[in-house]
Amino acid sequence: MFSPALTIGMQLPDTSSPAKLEPALTASHGPALVSELPTHPVQFHWNTAYSSPDDSEADDLWNAIDTAHGYIAVEHEWARERGWMASMPVPGDETKALYVLEGYHQFHCLKIVRTVFLQSIAGQELSYPVQHARHCFDYFRQFIQCHADPTPLYTLGRHTSGDGQWHMCKDWNALRDYATENSACFRDRVGNESLREQFGNCEGRENDGVIA
Repeated sequence: MFSPALTIGMQLPDTSSPAKLEPALTASHGPALVSELPTHPVQFHWNTAYSSPDDSEADDLWNAIDTAHGYIAVEHEWARERGWMASMPVPGDETKALYVLEGYHQFHCLKIVRTVFLQSIAGQELSYPVQHARHCFDYFRQFIQCHADPTPLYTLGRHTSGDGQWHMCKDWNALRDYATENSACFRDRVGNESLREQFGNCEGRENDGVIA
C-alpha cells in the first residue's frame, strides 16, 4: 500500500490521519517528492488496444480514463510541514488544500494531445486551443528529460524498438489507491457547473478507468 507521504525519506504514518509523517527534509529544502511506490515488472508493447487503428474502439478506452481522480485534498498545515507548495483551498472545505497528482496531470495532457491530433487529421473543429497542446508537448519533454530513462531497448532494424521488453514500473494501482483514500471528490465539469459544484462528488471514486 502506498503511504500517504509525498516527501523524501518518510516513515510509516499514524493511520489515524492521512497526514502524520516525519519528512527527512524540511519545507525549505528541495521539491516535494512522492515516496517510493511498489514496483513490478511490466511488459511494454509496440501496439495495444489504446493504439488500435479502430479509433472508436480506442476512444472508449481513452474516454474511460478519469483524470479528475487525481485531485486530492490534505490539510494545509500538513502540506506546509512537508515541503509542498501552497495550493488553493478545496471549495467548500477551507481547511484543506487541493493538489493534483502528477501522473493524472500527465494523463490529462496526453488525452488532450490525442484529441487534438485525431481532430486535426479529420479536419474537425478542435476541442482545445492549439497552444494547450503545445504546452503538453513541452510538458512531456520536461518530464522525459527529468527522468532520463537509461533502459537499453533492443532493435531488429524494423522501425520498432523494445517491443515486448520488460521494464520495472511503479505500481499504478498503489497510486490510484492513494488518490482514492485522499480524494478531493472532484469531477470534471458537466455542462455549466460552477467550480464549487464540481466538488462534493464522492460516490464512485474508487476507479480511475486506467487499465493497469
